[in-house]
Amino acid sequence: MPVTLKQLAHGLGLHHSTVAYALSGKGTVKEATRQRVRSVAREMGYVPNGLARRMRAKKTNVIGLVVPDVLIQYNQFIQQLLRQALEHGYDSQIAVTESQAEGEDKALRFLMESRVDGMIIKTGFRRWSDVPSQHALRQLSEQGVRTVLFGSPMESSPFNAVALPLERQGEILATHLLSLGHKHLAWLAASMDTDQPQVAGVRKALRAAGHDAESLRVFVPDRSTVASNGAGCKSESLPQSALECGRRLMRKAMSEPHRVTAVLCENEMLAIGAVAEAREMGLRIPQDIAVAAADRSVAADLSPIPLTTTSVDPAEASRAALDLLLQTMHDEPANETRRNGKGDYETVSVKTVTPAATLIVGKSTYCQ
Repeated sequence: MPVTLKQLAHGLGLHHSTVAYALSGKGTVKEATRQRVRSVAREMGYVPNGLARRMRAKKTNVIGLVVPDVLIQYNQFIQQLLRQALEHGYDSQIAVTESQAEGEDKALRFLMESRVDGMIIKTGFRRWSDVPSQHALRQLSEQGVRTVLFGSPMESSPFNAVALPLERQGEILATHLLSLGHKHLAWLAASMDTDQPQVAGVRKALRAAGHDAESLRVFVPDRSTVASNGAGCKSESLPQSALECGRRLMRKAMSEPHRVTAVLCENEMLAIGAVAEAREMGLRIPQDIAVAAADRSVAADLSPIPLTTTSVDPAEASRAALDLLLQTMHDEPANETRRNGKGDYETVSVKTVTPAATLIVGKSTYCQ
């Protein structure tokens, strides 16, 4: 058990307030007493309760970060954010949701109890109206906790957000494949949600090229590879499951009577699984089937064939999220909210920042 201030004071034969002043450097404690207290504190292994001290000051200098996983997809974003937060004098506390609504609720409550100064959240909800009335996200809004959403846009959200250019990423990939002569495209999704911004982007590119937007084939994972809330492959935080998910979806795509010539994957882990399955089927990449991913992380470097992907600079994305949070915490009041006729909170003013996406061409779609 950790040594308490009271135990330290008892061992020294001093009042606990004297010991507290000696350790903090405050008060009128004699220098000899101060040195003795600090020496004995080191010998006894006493560690000050920093959280309690910060809570008394009504500021913890800690930012909460809520993400689905820390292994691959958000690894670089997290690393950049931790480094940038330290440069601004903030520590970071991370909570993982594994893409489940219940996990997200628990993660948010844990950070709220830790009294973090603000939060950056990758939520699984697409619309504010979908958030249950008792979910911690609602309480963040009601209590005025400084919050920034990261990733997918959230319709009618009361929070500032960094919205990744998902639709643009789908459009960029599809435009690239269409320029190579591919007309029969398939989308491999990591969730059972077919109403994805990336899919809208692919269809936008098809229309711009004069093709039928509805010709795009969309394949979603079966329930055995989907998280219990249906939000995404068990996969998103478990690489092995993601690879298997990609394999299954590739088999579905290639079993179609009108075979596709190119598949676009929601993330690179699905793409790596799709590449592996295609090669086992005896297909050449990209001559027989092209494969691309609408998201890039460190996993792209694990692919046996260099992947064509779109990329958002993780340093730029994390800096945008942190800057937006710090503005909300320091320079501006919390977003003004009001209740509408349904009892929901409506936001008067919300900022959304969207970083740029770039195309990275690999041998999975183009071979000279």
